[in-house]
Amino acid sequence: MKLFSAGLKFIGRTINDAKLTRDLNKAKDKSFNQTKKDIAEARKKGKYINGRKRYRENYRNNVRAANSRHNNRDKFISDL
Repeated sequence: MKLFSAGLKFIGRTINDAKLTRDLNKAKDKSFNQTKKDIAEARKKGKYINGRKRYRENYRNNVRAANSRHNNRDKFISDL
């Protein structure tokens, strides 16, 4: 039974790592779209925002969220 459990955990961790890689790659596009939306709203209001700074903040937040979800899934797999 231990071998079966170890196999399931290995498969779970492999999927978890693949999901993290996919989320990190999507974080760039997601951050760009969020920044584009923020710039459009600022233009409508007649304000100026630093797009480069806003992109970095959005990217950092998206990466942090992806890593947090990865850690939560890893804890769940470890508890199985």
